[in-house]
Amino acid sequence: MSEARRFRLFSILHREQLHAALFVFFFLVGAGAGSLVGVRSPSDAAAGVLDKLAAGVPGAASYFWGLWTMAWPSLVAVFFATSVVGFLLLPGLFFLRGYMVAASAASLWAGLGISWASVAVCLGLPAALSTAALYLLCDDAFSASLLLFRTCSGGPRLHFDFVSSRRILIAAVLLAGAAGIQQVFVPLLFHI
Repeated sequence: MSEARRFRLFSILHREQLHAALFVFFFLVGAGAGSLVGVRSPSDAAAGVLDKLAAGVPGAASYFWGLWTMAWPSLVAVFFATSVVGFLLLPGLFFLRGYMVAASAASLWAGLGISWASVAVCLGLPAALSTAALYLLCDDAFSASLLLFRTCSGGPRLHFDFVSSRRILIAAVLLAGAAGIQQVFVPLLFHI
């Protein structure tokens, strides 16, 4: 591939609109697949989701467990920023996030008959905050991984740009808020 064509390809991949469209597409495909699986196997899945949510009954240890369950995809995204192929793996992370959220919500609704409003507050608000944190980190991680790939594939040496510390701080606040919301609302809505 000529140098001009390679440069044009990398400049197209660096556009933030492409990152957002790619991440949203994979999140929605994952959410669709998760909804189908959650509705088709509701009883076992709902019991598993409720057990996981019951682990979030008030207490410091359960808060940190809830924080970990929401933060691990974001930590994986930061790790992918240092990988040559991370830009290929990040959309899969959004697929996985969409799948997990939708499968949990659909199985609670179909298996236990919990109203959509309760599911939206218990799972939707924390999922929205944790997905926003994931997007913030994945956006920088995609660019960093793409620059690393470009340098390793014979392109010009560029300054390696890691995930910005400001975005990491904002993501940490969003994830702490999501874990806090889940800690407060799960026992109230599910009478645990």
